[in-house]
This record gives sequence, C-alpha cells and structure tokens, in this order.
Amino acid sequence: MAKDSGPVLVDRDIQRITRELGAAGLKLVQQDPYVASRLFPLKKLDALARALGISERGNVSRAIAVGEYALDKALLNGDCYLPAFTVLHEARDACRFSRFTAEDLTSRGTIVVSEDGKTAMLAPIFAAEQAIAAKIIDLCDRQCAEWDAGELAQIGDLELDVDQQQAIRLLYRASIGVVTGPPGVGKTTCTRTALDLLDAEHVSYVLCAPTGKAARRMHEVTGRPASTIHRLLGSPPTGFRPNADNPLPCGVVIVDESSMIDVRLAADLLAAVGSSARIIFIGDENQLPPVGPGAFFSDLIASDVVPVVHLKTLHRAAKHSWIYRNAQAVLAGRGVELDADVPDYTWYELEEDQAGEVGTTVMRAVAGLLSEGRSWDEFQVIAPKKVGASGTIELNKQLHGEFSADGQPKITIGAYEDSHQVCRGDRVIQTKNDYELGIFNGECGEIAVVEHARAKLRFNTEYQVYKGVALRNLAPSYALTVHRVQGSEWPIVIVCVHSVYGRMLNRRLFYTAITRAKSHVILIGDERGVMQAIKSTQDSKRRTGLTSRRPGAA
Repeated sequence: MAKDSGPVLVDRDIQRITRELGAAGLKLVQQDPYVASRLFPLKKLDALARALGISERGNVSRAIAVGEYALDKALLNGDCYLPAFTVLHEARDACRFSRFTAEDLTSRGTIVVSEDGKTAMLAPIFAAEQAIAAKIIDLCDRQCAEWDAGELAQIGDLELDVDQQQAIRLLYRASIGVVTGPPGVGKTTCTRTALDLLDAEHVSYVLCAPTGKAARRMHEVTGRPASTIHRLLGSPPTGFRPNADNPLPCGVVIVDESSMIDVRLAADLLAAVGSSARIIFIGDENQLPPVGPGAFFSDLIASDVVPVVHLKTLHRAAKHSWIYRNAQAVLAGRGVELDADVPDYTWYELEEDQAGEVGTTVMRAVAGLLSEGRSWDEFQVIAPKKVGASGTIELNKQLHGEFSADGQPKITIGAYEDSHQVCRGDRVIQTKNDYELGIFNGECGEIAVVEHARAKLRFNTEYQVYKGVALRNLAPSYALTVHRVQGSEWPIVIVCVHSVYGRMLNRRLFYTAITRAKSHVILIGDERGVMQAIKSTQDSKRRTGLTSRRPGAA
C-alpha cells in the first residue's frame, strides 16, 4: 500500500464500512476503494484512491462505480435502466479506458446487462422487476370463482353502470386486477360495495395506500381501517416484516392511489401476498408517476396480462362540479372554464408580467379563507416546483412570515441550509420515513407544543414527540409541490399556475393539482400559464422493463 488512507475516512465512515461490508470491509476498501461505491460519493472514493496511490485511469473497479452512479442518477429521474451503450461510454470516458466492456461492467454483480446487450440496470432494480413479473404471472394463473356481474345492476339504492359492475366483480373475485379512472366516476362506490360483499362472506382483507394522507382518506370513505403500505409491511429493524415466508394474514389486499407506487415498493408489497390471497390496485393512471423509479401502475395496465376496468362515466354530483368537469377537459387537452361563476371555483387572474405577484396573491387567498373561519387543515397551497421566486421554498417563507404566531418558543427543523425556525401552530411535513415514530414520508402535521429542545406534533388525531435527529426530517408545508401532494386531498386547494413556472407546467401535473380538491379549486396565474399546462404533454414515459419482463431473463 503506497500510502495510508489518512483523514479521508473518519470514524463514522469506518463504522459504516464495517456495518455494510463486514469485519473485513475496511481491508477490502483499502485494497480497492471503489468496492464501497454503494456507500460513498465517487469524489470521496477518488480522494481515498489517491491517498492509497491507486490510479483512476484504466481502473475497472472505478469504471463499474461510474456506471453505478450513472444508473443511480437515472433512478432519480424515474428510469429503471439506461441504454448499455450510454453507461459504457460514460464509464470509458471517465476512466480513459476504451477497452472497458459489458462483461467488465457486470463483473462485480451490481449491474445487469440484458441478454441482447441493449440495456443496463442496477441489480436490485432488476431483481425487483423480476420478482414483480413472477408474482403477477403466479397470481394470473390462479383460478377464481366465476360470478355474474349482471347480479349487481342494482344494490340497495345504488344504480351501477356496466363498468362499475365489472369493477365490483373484479374487486370481489379477481386474483389480481386494476380499477382505474378519474375523480367522480365511482371508484369509491365500487370499493365500498365490494367490501360490503366481502364482509358478508367473512373474507378478511387489508386496505392500504402509499401515503399516510391517502390511507386516512381511504379509511374515511370506506369506514374501514387503512394503513400506509410501509406500516403494513412492518417497521424495520424490529416488528413483523411480511414477505414470501411470512405473508400478510388476509384473503385480499386492496391498494389505493396505486399510481404512486414505485418498483421497489411494488416488489415488497407483492412478495407479502400469500399463496391463496388476492390483490387489487386502485388508482388514476392519468396522475403523475411515482417519485421513485418505475411506472408500476401504468405498466400493470399496459401489460395486457392483468384484468383492468376503466371507469369513465361521471356520476350525479360530479357532472355539476367544476373540478370534475374541467379535470376531464384537461385530460382531453381542451381549455378549462376560467371565467366560470360557480361555487366550487375561484380564479385570481394575473398578467404575464406579474409573476412577482404570485406570492402576494397566494397570501391574499389564504387570508380570505382564514377570515371565513377556515382552518389550515381545510386547504393547501400547491405549486409546480420548489425553487425560484414563486416556488414552494419562497412561498413557505412568505406564508410563515405572514401567518406564523409571534412571541412563541421556536425550534429548528430540517438540517443545514434547509433548516427552519418553527413554533406552535406551524404546518410541517415528514420528509423521510421514521420507523421509530411510525411517521412516514409525506405525512403532514402541525406543531402543537414546543418546549426546550422538543416539539409535540399533531398528525390528524395522533400526537408524536420529536427531538434530536427526528427534527431534521421535517420541513414547512404551508406550500407543497404537486409531486408532494399526490395521494392527498383537501376540501380546498390553491393551485399556482402562472407561466413563470415554464416547462414545469404540463397536463399531468395540472390535472393532478386540481384533482386534489374535494369541494373548491382556487387558481392563481395567467391564461398563458393555464394553456401551457393543458397543451404540454411532456413525455412522461419512463424506461422500465416490466412489461417485457419474464422471470429468469435479463
């Protein structure tokens, strides 16, 4: 060894290496720093390699690490794979190593290249897609009892259309299936009806959704317990962890807001479905894809393997709602009713050159709602992006400055440059799963008490005490991005849709934003911004291999 690792590795790094790579891990890293590519940034590993006298040029291990980081970056964009040529080119260029091959790329076992040599994928993502495909085939091969959907034309006071009858039949009998459709078409009605039928036959089931807010809403509309998928699957490192060997103890798993499920979560959930159990996915395929990698719900629908029911007909009250009518118009690429004089819609129109007025107009709209006696639980401000003068970071600063209580004890949430001072009454959101507290990413709460270095938070009707590191996983939530609010609903949403947001405006994003409202939408923006959102069909297709995946093939 030419040199010692010196100060490049601190005690915390060494502990992590030992924990993840075992007792011999440090020795392995000192021989080849790039074996720790899943633990540290490339820059840090390069510094360690230099300290150890290891060359970057022509280094196979470093080239593999470059490929891994390229695929990591793709995951952040939602893609499960990249063209193998792209990964090889980046690795060769970074290491000045023209002879680096696909065989070299896969030699560490962290990357899988397809049989035809066209695509490269991180091994855990490949394994997840393989497991999903195998489970879907297994579920589809199971035989379920036939049942005449015509028996459902009338149940109690309900009059069900043909699609709704099929949806209930699927929920009630299918081994695996999908029910999809926009708001107002009866997904909730179908779910409740199917649950009543399952109850009558004493069939056990669990209800779940990707976020806490979506799970609470599922509970409210069905009158049955519902949990987040993470809670359903257990809280590591302790707690029961359902999987293939310890399946969920139920006959049916019903999942809502399924468009938010990424490929890794889908694999974990499907693995927990027992050999005699069924699973049904409910959602809206027109919403934004998940924050994580893949497009599981869309791929499931496009697979032509899983039975799918598309609910399309607006029913009763929905026909008279600005929200539901215009959601359909957005999907069809038609203009929305900006000048409508209806009780469930308000339009704060700005000029194109008034981008700087978005924040002040938001505060005016919020002040109006509060003066009407509305609580913060009843509405949410939504914007297309985080950064910029009209992004959620700046809007949160303005809203906090205007509406946060004065003279209250304060506590710091977040970390480093993302830290914020908050006090009693402030709105916050969980930014990372906290298994110890049982609070998961995306759950919104309110600061109830601040004392010393602790804060008691209210999440709906539950309270949790935050201190120390837990406080770092909170952020202000007066204003949230559209991606952040997917799966949630409020009586009222304030949607910022000014042309200043530029390319961030697109049809799926706008549709998702306005359909977060149950009873009233407030739009703030200019006509150009609205039209840009409607006309932009920005390609949201992700690179996934699920629809072509077959077990055992790369």
